[in-house]
Amino acid sequence: MAKQLEITDIEIKGLKPKDKVYTKSYGGGFYVYVLPTGRKVCRYCYQADGKIKRYELGDYVAGKGKLKELVAEYNRAHTNRIHNKIDPVAENDTKKAKVE
Repeated sequence: MAKQLEITDIEIKGLKPKDKVYTKSYGGGFYVYVLPTGRKVCRYCYQADGKIKRYELGDYVAGKGKLKELVAEYNRAHTNRIHNKIDPVAENDTKKAKVE
């Protein structure tokens, strides 16, 4: 089983906006994309089919319990990709196509 990501609200809250966009990596492909506006977007970066892919997990909202959901989505996507060979981006595109 893949190692589960451990991260706290304090770590994410501590990321302050700068003049330019920057990223903070927490290992295993999980990182936070911090915009100058203060918006923080959690993403999963991985390689599939010889290409670098980025799967957007969602926006981090302080104090809303959202981090737990974002980490759970990361753990699900990462585990599926490693053990079941399911590409999260392709899986997400398939779900969108079914809805439309």
